[in-house]
Amino acid sequence: MMGKSGTHARTASVRSMVAIRSFARGHMGFSYTTDITSAGLSRAIYAARASRTLELDPPRPAGTLVVDDGRWEDRSAAISQFEASWGADGPGVELALRHSRTTVIHARSDSDPVEYSEGSSSAVATRGSRTEVAWSRELDISHLRDILQRTLLVQERPWSLAHHPMVFLGAAGSAVTAIILRGLVGSAPHLAVKTAARFTDSLCVIDDASDPRGPAGGPFDAEGWPTLRRTLAQRGELAVDPALWGRPSRVLGPHGLSWRRDLARPPVLAPSNVALVSETQPETNSSGSEAWIANLKRGFVCDSVTIGALSFDVGTGVFAVPCSGRLVRGGEVTERRVRGVLQGSVAELAAGIVDVRPVPGYTPLACGIRKTDVFVAHGVSLQSG
Repeated sequence: MMGKSGTHARTASVRSMVAIRSFARGHMGFSYTTDITSAGLSRAIYAARASRTLELDPPRPAGTLVVDDGRWEDRSAAISQFEASWGADGPGVELALRHSRTTVIHARSDSDPVEYSEGSSSAVATRGSRTEVAWSRELDISHLRDILQRTLLVQERPWSLAHHPMVFLGAAGSAVTAIILRGLVGSAPHLAVKTAARFTDSLCVIDDASDPRGPAGGPFDAEGWPTLRRTLAQRGELAVDPALWGRPSRVLGPHGLSWRRDLARPPVLAPSNVALVSETQPETNSSGSEAWIANLKRGFVCDSVTIGALSFDVGTGVFAVPCSGRLVRGGEVTERRVRGVLQGSVAELAAGIVDVRPVPGYTPLACGIRKTDVFVAHGVSLQSG
């Protein structure tokens, strides 16, 4: 698919892979293959049985050149119309579209086989050094226009801001949730307890693996156990053992928590489809962020956080991450875009959150973070950078 003005969109191929796990007498084995013939599957099953052990290092085949020469599968009218206007609307912007669909079959000796299918779509827009990403179970025209607009943003001016409220919108709110999650499940146990203790009574963090809209959503986890909705932290208390997460999955371990980043690695225990929610607010946005901004004399509205560049100390919870957005003056968002490094500690960030409002969609951070508008009254600062 080609556009105008040097702008173009490219597509990704569809590839097949099968992962096999074998359990017997308290041991487990794992293998995977891209050869889905009968002979290829037989070899993979044999390899999974032969490798049964308590801990398994996943196979790491030598680098194989992969050429994405397939075609974008979604040929809806909206996508086609967007392609036609992409060149004119986004000069110099490259769009990469990918659609994936996975058929999952869980066959256990102690239960009936279960089969289901799930899919997702993603788009990556690149212009110079700036890259924006959209992901959804059902990517539509609004998602594509949103990343195009963010890709074409004018150059941001370095800025510093301290002791003023900040509003994080959508995917930026997901990044705030991801930082909170690192404090709860990716840090020293004492830091996890300290972080949870700073929550307000109405704030909680939910692990909802059963939500089919999320990246890890579905009726079953990677081991074939039914997924559940769990509370990670609530009313100032940690509801789970922070040492639980990140361990290799075990057939006798907690059920419904096993996920893998790809089929080349065995599952590990991890939170999925995580959401930062307020128990006192309805599950609708109801113009919450607009009301917050209208009441700010001075502040910052963040719409972009480069979470991949997050610096996080697992012992102290001190973090720093690049971000950008717009300044607020007298209850109005200014046209000037600014950038800097968001700094603080995860415990102070948790204490500074005074309100959250969910918005539709997830971002594929970790095993999925729900998009959320987050109002932080204090605890973080923006440093020029």
